[in-house]
Amino acid sequence: MSQGSRSARPGIPDPRAPREGLKELSGIDRIAEACSRLNGGLSGEALKTETRRIQEIAFNLHSLAYRTRLLAQKALRLVDSDLPLETLQNVLTDAISLLGARRGQILIRVEESETFDRLPSIGSQSEPDEIEGQFIDAVAGRAYETNQPVLNPDPSGFPELESLPGLDRFSDAGVLAVPLSIETDGRDERIGVLYLETPPEKGAIADTDIWIVQFLGSLTALSIRNIRLTASLRMAYQETVHALVRALEAKDPYTRGHSERVAEYSERCGKHFELGQARLKTVYSAALLHDIGKIGIRESVLNKPSKLTPDEYDHIKKHPMISEAILHGLTFLTEENTILKQHHERYDGKGYPYGLKGDEISLEGAIIQVADAWDAMTSRRVYRKELDLKIALEELREHSGSQFSPRVVEMFVRMVREDGLVPVEEIEEEQ
Repeated sequence: MSQGSRSARPGIPDPRAPREGLKELSGIDRIAEACSRLNGGLSGEALKTETRRIQEIAFNLHSLAYRTRLLAQKALRLVDSDLPLETLQNVLTDAISLLGARRGQILIRVEESETFDRLPSIGSQSEPDEIEGQFIDAVAGRAYETNQPVLNPDPSGFPELESLPGLDRFSDAGVLAVPLSIETDGRDERIGVLYLETPPEKGAIADTDIWIVQFLGSLTALSIRNIRLTASLRMAYQETVHALVRALEAKDPYTRGHSERVAEYSERCGKHFELGQARLKTVYSAALLHDIGKIGIRESVLNKPSKLTPDEYDHIKKHPMISEAILHGLTFLTEENTILKQHHERYDGKGYPYGLKGDEISLEGAIIQVADAWDAMTSRRVYRKELDLKIALEELREHSGSQFSPRVVEMFVRMVREDGLVPVEEIEEEQ
């Protein structure tokens, strides 16, 4: 709500009006003090003035309470987010909404070059021109270096901007730059700066707005720090997973590169389904891990050149559950764990370990089923030679609707025809 719309409301004064005589008290204290003066026998114009002051304070308290409630809701969304760019964009949108800003921008510090990496600005006046950009950089730089909010700065107070023309445009606008900072291990960890700019008609940004935006900035810094830590942990775990996959495939030299190829096929098939980046990453890592449970399967069974006995087959059927046990408790791989244990389910419900069928099997799980079978058919195994590609395609079609999802088979066949196959040598060279 703009200041103009506030002053248009009957009985509510313009908050920009002078407030001489008001002490630096809380809103509740101000109302109590004003009521005491009313009880002291004020009348006429004095009574009207006090009444207007009470109305103004009450309105500001209501506004602060409303925005604090909104801020609490935004905090919950920050906690749930796991994508840095999405988090920052949401924060910027929320901050603009809370302050009624005309423009907002987040600047991420690049320590190597001591510069800022700017995210696209948001608002009615979006991308700044060159002069505006230099002003924003200067204000953001001061907020970052001092680790303190910069409120309604005087452009003349920045020596580095002395030679720039047209800086007077910022004199009437409200400006607030808040560092994205969080204290960890006794030191301030700074990520960047949140910059906001209100239109001249709204006037200078109020002191009470600093608390709102500063709290949002701290939550943002904490959220981004946690996202980075999670990403770092995930990367370390993925490196461990690759080592486990190599250890698994060392037990069975005929399946060397199998997991990497299945992951590659699955990701490419997912792209044909137009899955988003997050789902593509998930299907890739789930496919990479799909056979990890075979670490717990006896080598004599894995490498047996002849047909398995019923007991041996029951033993090897345990590997999806072993995979689940290995990944149990790793919350950032929960989706992968759900998907990878589905790769031996069947569309007709005759698979294992749960007997899922049809749409009970996730799209990602159905993709890995087909990719796994395709690589098994087109790779040489200890018990048989690889199949001709034409025959392998016929096998997929023959089992479409029974073992495999029809729509996944259709998409996979189209992928093979349109894209061809990734040569095994390319995958092996990347390892």
